[in-house]
Amino acid sequence: MRLKNLLSIGTRLEIHSAKSIYTSQVENIVNDSIIIGLPMKASNYMKVVRGRMLKLGFVSKGNYYYFIGEVQNIIWGDIPLLEIVKLGDIEKIQRRSFYRLKSLINITAKKGDKNITAVGKDISGSGMCIVSRKKVEVGDELNIFLNLKCFGKIQVKGKVVRVEYKKEEPYPYESGVEFYDLTESNRETIIRYIFKEQRRIRQRGMV
Repeated sequence: MRLKNLLSIGTRLEIHSAKSIYTSQVENIVNDSIIIGLPMKASNYMKVVRGRMLKLGFVSKGNYYYFIGEVQNIIWGDIPLLEIVKLGDIEKIQRRSFYRLKSLINITAKKGDKNITAVGKDISGSGMCIVSRKKVEVGDELNIFLNLKCFGKIQVKGKVVRVEYKKEEPYPYESGVEFYDLTESNRETIIRYIFKEQRRIRQRGMV
């Protein structure tokens, strides 16, 4: 699979080192090579040398891909850049649009101009489960503001496709919400959030 079929200028990248994950984005694509910004984490640049092997990951078309690349050149300027050549094949990790992360998420939900007190119970790239104090109906359309921690806050639209009443719960109405009109950028942000939370939970030995 060719890089240009999955990547475009501006695609966000995760660069994996032994202890940390740095971020960057694609600046240019030439055959099996890409030009990316020098990877950063918390305003600090990654230390690299020519010939270093890097693992690069990215989201495209609802899937997560990664490949191994070699640093061919370091281009110093106002914006430091790396030229990286792809080695071997691009690998695809299982589809994440429909992988559901069970984790409480701070949200603000609105039905029209009415606020709904709710909490996110789980999330995927295609929808989420919320619990609320007030009942919503199947077919209701909601504006949902998601707080995705270090990925910031995003707004999505969702349609209620399932409602279940659990009398003993403090938030007794559990609703399945399907996202619609979701931008590719927001979908990728959600998927990247899911990956990061998965890693955090695994590191704590919870899965």
